[in-house]
Amino acid sequence: MKQIIYLLRHGETIFNTQGRYQGELDSPLTDAGISQVKSIAKLLKMYINDPNEYEIISSPLGRAMQSTEIICDTIAFDENKVTTDDRLR
Repeated sequence: MKQIIYLLRHGETIFNTQGRYQGELDSPLTDAGISQVKSIAKLLKMYINDPNEYEIISSPLGRAMQSTEIICDTIAFDENKVTTDDRLR
């Protein structure tokens, strides 16, 4: 069985624009960050036929979840099926 893993990073955050280290602190996405995530989500949508054949696992941090929500909306994945994993912090 063939398995494909797509690894995506959150979009630009306010802390990113300030050159601040975030670690486990949280900072929301900027408008540019939201645009970045929308662009990568549209590209991802071109590569997957049926989003229900995939599993989405996300960091529970706000910036990652904000990015995950945008991706779910774009690829028509049920956000309630997203799994979070603290190891991705």
